[in-house]
Amino acid sequence: MPSRLSTEYWKVPVTGTVNGTTVDVSTDPVYMALITSPSAVPTDTDWHVAQWENLGGGKYAARLLVGPEGGAVDFSTGTGLTRVYVWVKVTDNPEVPVINAGAMYIA
Repeated sequence: MPSRLSTEYWKVPVTGTVNGTTVDVSTDPVYMALITSPSAVPTDTDWHVAQWENLGGGKYAARLLVGPEGGAVDFSTGTGLTRVYVWVKVTDNPEVPVINAGAMYIA
């Protein structure tokens, strides 16, 4: 569980397939949204440009720098344990999948 005072990449593995064959997703634009409400879905202003990280073996992760030292999102002003819902959007053609990647806690 990361501290709300740390600045680090939050990563979500993403796999693309076409007809059952894994494809390289790293050429598609990728975005991430971090939402603190369990019933909310990301709106246009919630999305942040993310980056691809090559994990090797044809696997990739979307990553977003989070934290008070230059992060796209800064939770440092909060207190206590906070649940953050992580979303990923990949812009392909014609598909644009939006993935609820689950939740994590920050302290």
